[in-house]
Amino acid sequence: MALQLSKNIDEVSRNSIWREHCRKENSKLKMSDTFSIPNPQRMTILPEKPNYTVPRVIRPDSDEVLQATQKLASLCNAKHTHQLPNQTHMLPVSSNMEYGFNYTPLFQTHPMFQYRKTKCDVTAYAETYCAAMGGQSPFAKRTLDMSAAKAT
Repeated sequence: MALQLSKNIDEVSRNSIWREHCRKENSKLKMSDTFSIPNPQRMTILPEKPNYTVPRVIRPDSDEVLQATQKLASLCNAKHTHQLPNQTHMLPVSSNMEYGFNYTPLFQTHPMFQYRKTKCDVTAYAETYCAAMGGQSPFAKRTLDMSAAKAT
């Protein structure tokens, strides 16, 4: 603001202009501190979130599950979902099936290069320690027997 004013204005006038500018700006920035609802009956109410409600769970018996599975199998056209595509079709049906349709490994892995997981001395010690403790891990929570607690 000070750079836009003319050079002829002295420092006191310049400060007075700046004060007036700040006062006008602050008068427009006041927030309303009064809040009221004119008509509470017309106020829109938002429903609860879905994760706040507890759904009623009905466990179907085995007959209902069997009937539903049979109906789904009769309506669904995917009969061979447990098989690979090259076991159900002679040729790829779509262009997406062309990639990996006739999958065979390029080469067999040599057993010399297969590094299986082996136990180290720390693992062997932990297993013997657990076996000596009656099969219970030292980090498992222990439950007190109430009859043994009353006897002591």
